[in-house]
Amino acid sequence: MEEISRMGEIYEQAALTISAARAKAVNEGFLQTRHIPGERGFRIPYLCQDGEIGSAIFWKGRDPGFWDPIHQRAWCLQESILSPRVLEFGTHNTRWHCVRHCTQNRNEDSSPEFDGWIGDSRIFTRHHMSSRLVQGMDWAALKDPDVFTGTWQSLIMHYTCRGIGYQEDRLLAISAIARKMGHIAKKKYMAGLWQEDLALIMWKPSDTKHSHNNGEIRPRTYVAPSWLWASIGRAVEFPNTTLMHGLKMMDVEIKTRIPSDEFSAVASATLTIHTLAVPCRFKHASTTLWSHDLQRKLEIFAEFDLGDQYVLDVQDDGEGVLAWISAEGGLVLKKHADGVSCSRVGIFSEHFGFDQSECDRKETEVVII
Repeated sequence: MEEISRMGEIYEQAALTISAARAKAVNEGFLQTRHIPGERGFRIPYLCQDGEIGSAIFWKGRDPGFWDPIHQRAWCLQESILSPRVLEFGTHNTRWHCVRHCTQNRNEDSSPEFDGWIGDSRIFTRHHMSSRLVQGMDWAALKDPDVFTGTWQSLIMHYTCRGIGYQEDRLLAISAIARKMGHIAKKKYMAGLWQEDLALIMWKPSDTKHSHNNGEIRPRTYVAPSWLWASIGRAVEFPNTTLMHGLKMMDVEIKTRIPSDEFSAVASATLTIHTLAVPCRFKHASTTLWSHDLQRKLEIFAEFDLGDQYVLDVQDDGEGVLAWISAEGGLVLKKHADGVSCSRVGIFSEHFGFDQSECDRKETEVVII
């Protein structure tokens, strides 16, 4: 685990990283002749202006949503972003990419050099992945808080689309990037989030169909606290959120597997916030939320982290809390038996008829684990 914490340093100090992007397994190899079954190409003669006979090649290239095997793996994102130079042997082409050249010459055409056809992936378009991130991150720009938050959101949305062998590695496999980002921007890391960016707890499961992450929705072993995107084994996205006035982080306690390393795997974590909240009640075998005060259904739009499977997580009627994060909505929390701590189970929006005048919101401290 201590060697994992040094991965960023290893990649950054490498003269060259050779990426076996086309290999699906370590024993497959990547230097064989490129051949993709079902893809066809043909050449036709072409008369050039100087009278010489040239040729035009017509070829049906890869699907725009195609990912090379290595780009489907969460652990491999760090090497592509942190390595100064990458020679990538892909399924359709071989690419040479110098990150330092890209970052130093952003006003020029600094696309990777390649020996074949390259197309833009719908995955990157879907998750707003700019060439600035894919072709070398502009580290200096991260000192701008808005750039930092936007970059981290894009990074996580793309990262969580990738598959990972062990869900316990969800935080470890991106820790090297987080370590460098935090060092440059002078931000405090909080197990996958940042202390100054509470809006990041308003993530939600993504409905993207282009994800290679097929992990369990809620991993059986402890991976991360419920308020963190890493607590579910699926792709996530971040809605536009403006923090509510008066929302405060009161305390955060995080214990990592390596006590001296805040970027290590998380053993336990607790987040305490001060915000406006309303008590609610879960009904058995239903995703409906009921009001304590009104004794009727709350007219809100709730999106549960487990989707329709959430009813399996509620054996009996139970108490919950609606905690506002923005002016438009916040977290749906389920209270634990101790009556104090809560677990996040989803997010809600009050755009669908929630009547604030009928249900009084009160300032309170909420403890989330």
